Amino acid sequence: GTHVLELDVQVTKDGVIVVAHDDDLRRATGRSQRIRDLNFDELPIYKDKLEITFDQGHFNKASKDRRIPTLREVFEKFSDLAINVEIKEDNDETINKVPPSLDTHR
Repeated sequence: GTHVLELDVQVTKDGVIVVAHDDDLRRATGRSQRIRDLNFDELPIYKDKLEITFDQGHFNKASKDRRIPTLREVFEKFSDLAINVEIKEDNDETINKVPPSLDTHR
């Protein structure tokens, strides 16, 4: 198993912090939209199979729950692990929203 997760976060239009590497959802969902332009309940689900970017032609099959998770959900599910959070956007709103949610993971 692992002892540390590294993940990237983005903020939706309605201020929900979600765990997602790409700001544009095309690669992961097939829809060319940006996370920050959608409310959380408008986010599309992940594709059934996602191509592994560092191993072209190979795919990772999605689990049953294909929703984009919130940071809080990840903290709850992996409460026993250290989590390294990378903020993908360089703007004050995003930067100020993340630290309070980190306190809930302690």
